[in-house]
Amino acid sequence: IEDEPLVRQRLERLTREILRPGAVVHSVPGLDDAELLLRDRVVDVVLLDLSLEGDDGFALLRRSAAGAFHTIV
Repeated sequence: IEDEPLVRQRLERLTREILRPGAVVHSVPGLDDAELLLRDRVVDVVLLDLSLEGDDGFALLRRSAAGAFHTIV
């Protein structure tokens, strides 16, 4: 979850290189998209920009930590 397009593209590329072949990687620009993605899919890892333009990444982290999946900060 990264609002800066160039940074988001680089993180996505690096994540694909690090993870096993065939791993599914999603990248989204903001918290609204992230919440939809997390609601609809089971994920293993989230890379979260805590200072998103106009949004607070900590808010998503707080909601996620209160949810049904295990959160490591």
